[in-house]
Formats: sequence, structure tokens, C-alpha cells
Amino acid sequence: MKIKQLISAVCVLLAFIACDNDKLGPSIIDIPEVSNTPTDRYIYDNLTVPYNIDVKYKWDYSESDLSKNLVPPREEYVIPFLDAVIQVWINPYMVVDEKSDGSFDFSLLVPKEFLLIGSGGYDADGNTTLGTAEGGKKIILYTINSFDPKKIDVLQLYFHVMHHEFAHILHQTKEFSTEYQSISAGLYTSTWYLNTDAYARQNGFITNYAMLEYHEDFAEMVSMMLIRSQSEWTALMNSMPASGKNQLLRKESLVISYFKDVWNVNIFELQGIIHERITDYLNGGSSALKSSTNAVDDDDYLSPYYSYGQDNTCQYHRRPINK
Repeated sequence: MKIKQLISAVCVLLAFIACDNDKLGPSIIDIPEVSNTPTDRYIYDNLTVPYNIDVKYKWDYSESDLSKNLVPPREEYVIPFLDAVIQVWINPYMVVDEKSDGSFDFSLLVPKEFLLIGSGGYDADGNTTLGTAEGGKKIILYTINSFDPKKIDVLQLYFHVMHHEFAHILHQTKEFSTEYQSISAGLYTSTWYLNTDAYARQNGFITNYAMLEYHEDFAEMVSMMLIRSQSEWTALMNSMPASGKNQLLRKESLVISYFKDVWNVNIFELQGIIHERITDYLNGGSSALKSSTNAVDDDDYLSPYYSYGQDNTCQYHRRPINK
């Protein structure tokens, strides 16, 4: 009985407040308006609405790696950087999405949060973190304040890690053939970083990091394929040492069939679209990947350094370059 009386009293009070609201005066709670800056509007129109992607660039230290000294991104770099991501990374996937007859839905698969950091994540050992992916839901991209839209080596640093992490999302959604893991069974090692890329290729791995375990092997094959044109990829495969070439060709074949059979995507078509888009983005139709001023040093971007955590966090690093 007391409970009913209490409920009735609350209802009467709420009705009184609703009817006599003008006598309560202005609220003391400051409710900010939704931001409508050019940067926020660009993010909303070009990433949030079409892909449900949230981009965080305003500084929130609690969302970053608290063990590192980091700085926020300069806002003038945010739109140019995201424009490159849309043109060179998102748009090619959307082209093959439309051709997949519903088998490949990029909007559902893409990570839903990008966190932008102005500086690199500098480690005590001299390595620099350039990208982190957390469980397929969030990608953290560093060194935004060093973004240069005219240098392919800078762009490839970002796209290598983004293709790599997206490959993880794909196989976590639909696993690739178990035949893949049997190709290099017994050769995977937790001390992959003690080996060079040359040694890795002699043993059938595209990079030394691919030697960690078969899922990383698969993701490295995908990302290495997608940051090259088909002719460059073919040339790279032709240059592989005889001792590891057959294993790499088998892995290549399984990557091709996985994309085709599972997602109805021709990976070489996707590769060609990416190459075309990055070429157009950089040089307005000229061959950016062959430009002497924008040429990539293989030793720079063929030897990434990753770390992989038990919480499905994958970090992409670069070693200091001594030239």
C-alpha cells in the first residue's frame, strides 16, 4: 500500500513540474551543442553517415597508450589525411563490394572507430608505433602531424597496416582454408624478429613477421599484395629464392581463392584499383609508384615490426632507418 502511495505522489509531482516548468528558471546544466566545425562535418558526412565510422581526433589521453608521450593531431592535417584514407583505402573496397553480389559488405566489416594521434608512439628501444588495431573494432593511427599527401612511402606506412588489420577482420569473420597453416607448419616462431626478410623468403614467408604464426602469415601476404601493382607483385614473386618460392606460390593461390570463393572478390582486381587510386591521388594519373621522387625503398616498408597482444591488439612499428 505504501509503495502505491509513493508512486502516486511521484506522478503528481512530475505532473506539477511538467505543468509549471516555466517557474523553475533556467537550467544550471550546460548542455553543449553538437559541433559543426568543418572537420566534424567532413567526418560526419564522409565517414559516419556512409560507413558508421567514428573518428576521434580531439585529444583524449585516456584512449591512447598511457605508457608513451604522445601529442594530439593538428587539426589542419585531419581532413587531408582522412581524404587519403577514403580515396585510397575505402573507395577501392567499395568498388569490389558493389561487384560481389552481396557476398562482401565493407560497411559491416570495416572497424567502427579511428583514433588519430599526432606523434609516433616512441618506444624505449627506438622503435616507433605507427598503427594499432584493437580486436577489429578500432584502429589507432599515429604520426598524423607528419602526414605528407605527396609521398607514397608515407602513405604506404598507413595503408600497409590498414590492409593487414582488415585481413584479420576478414579471416576472423570467415576463416580461410586449413591448408594454409600446413604449408609452413613447424617453421613458425615467436622470435621472428631475429630473422631478416631474406631469411624468411628462403623459408617460404613474404616477410619476417609472417613467421610468427599462420594468421599473421596470411595477413602479411594480403597486405603485401595490396600495396603493389600486379606487375610489381609478379616481379617480387619471381625474385623469390627457389627454396621458398613454391611455398609462397601456394600461399598466394590460397589467398586468391579465399577472396574469390568466400567474398566473391578478385584480389588482383582490388590490387589494380588500389594502385590506380593511389597513382591518381599522388600524381594525377602519372605512375606514382615509379616516380623517382616518390619511390619506396623496399628496405623501408618491406620490413615492418609488429607486436601482437593476447587481447587481439596488433601494433605496427617501424625500426629506425640508418642511412
